Amino acid sequence: MIQSLQRQAEAAQSQSRQLKSLLETTFTAVFAVRFRDVGPEIRAVVVDLVGRWIGLLPATFIVDQYLKYVAWALSDRDAGVRAMAISRLLELFGGSSTAHLPMAPGTWVEPPAHLPLLHGFIERFTVRFKELPYDIDEEVAILGVQLLTRLVAVGAITDAQLPASDCYSLLIDNPPRHSKGSVRAGGAIVPGGRYQAGIYELVISGL
Repeated sequence: MIQSLQRQAEAAQSQSRQLKSLLETTFTAVFAVRFRDVGPEIRAVVVDLVGRWIGLLPATFIVDQYLKYVAWALSDRDAGVRAMAISRLLELFGGSSTAHLPMAPGTWVEPPAHLPLLHGFIERFTVRFKELPYDIDEEVAILGVQLLTRLVAVGAITDAQLPASDCYSLLIDNPPRHSKGSVRAGGAIVPGGRYQAGIYELVISGL
């Protein structure tokens, strides 16, 4: 009985290794090539699928070999590709890529179980994450604020990495570079979950 179970376990491990090898071969031969496609719609599909794979099988795909493609897409020349990359990261950190309203200030969020696997990735790309709310595309800017909000909510970014001055800059840009939607979202990451009511309303009224 024990020997039979051992043989089954060994067979399963062998199949798992073969499947992983097949995935790596397919990724290198297809997805890594199409990631550089001249068509932005193709690049967006690649980022979408890679992001979904990471979310479905984090133990296998939360490695630089795959994460780097989603991170690189944050700087793609096409806004749709950048938005897709942020959407997949939002889902990876336990957020929603479809809701355009920020979480209530001070809302506690349970971190995803795989968050410890992402610490190195977050540290490496925090600077880029902080640039996203200033994207020239409105949709990307709003998603960028939502991503920062999510990272703060799950404790993935510290006060030292995102100081108060960076948060308030989203509210007091002059001239404002953001839509009302992105500024409202920006208020959610003000330290302590509190708005500077006067400044906030002044900015909103001027948009």
